[in-house]
Amino acid sequence: MKFSNNDISLLLITLYACLTWLDVVLTTVGIERGGTELNPFLFPVVHIPGLFISVKMIGFVLIVILALFCRYFTRKGDYVVMSTACSLGIIPVIWNLGALGWW
Repeated sequence: MKFSNNDISLLLITLYACLTWLDVVLTTVGIERGGTELNPFLFPVVHIPGLFISVKMIGFVLIVILALFCRYFTRKGDYVVMSTACSLGIIPVIWNLGALGWW
């Protein structure tokens, strides 16, 4: 089975959406259990759930827009952007799992 470029792009965007969602959920659980946010940009908003989720979703949308913008100029520019975002997005998920003792 051969996947089209759109299929691969959609897969990478979906993977990044899942990683972002996991980061939000695990960070929220960690904060409720007495943990702290290590990201200095998110530290002020992490205790305001609606704002925290909004900031994370704005970041997600900006990454997707950047990927689509790069795709316009290069044939597989969106792969590079989304693969990098997924690679970096898994770091806080693994960190949170370890901090919660689930890893």
